[in-house]
Amino acid sequence: MTASDSIPKFASGSRITGIFKLLFRWKGSIYKLIGLDIVIWLLFFYTFSCTYRFLLDAGQRSLFQKVVVYCRDFNKNIPLTFVLGFYVTTVLNRWWGLWGTLPWPDDVIHYLTTYLNGQVRKTLHFSLMENFY
Repeated sequence: MTASDSIPKFASGSRITGIFKLLFRWKGSIYKLIGLDIVIWLLFFYTFSCTYRFLLDAGQRSLFQKVVVYCRDFNKNIPLTFVLGFYVTTVLNRWWGLWGTLPWPDDVIHYLTTYLNGQVRKTLHFSLMENFY
């Protein structure tokens, strides 16, 4: 028995850190997938928030608000459904490309029957065929 075998593989509910240990151990966690993006977004958000609240005077706040309104209005020029259409098309094309590259058993069976020589037990073959008719 090694040292790693004595470590419990599952988080216990007895401590508050149990669920966090489980989330960090889980390789396919949604939190691991978007965690870095959330941290970067929160960093930018709190940087802008603290800059706006503590470093800008009244004139600069007014200019900042005008820039925010301009960006919000400019964002309406490109509809979200249009952008999502391109995204979905890209994802679907990638999925279809992967689907097309999957090996199908028909090809393998054709290659095997072409290159493998052997005797077929006809009694078994005919007895199986009789069950179908």
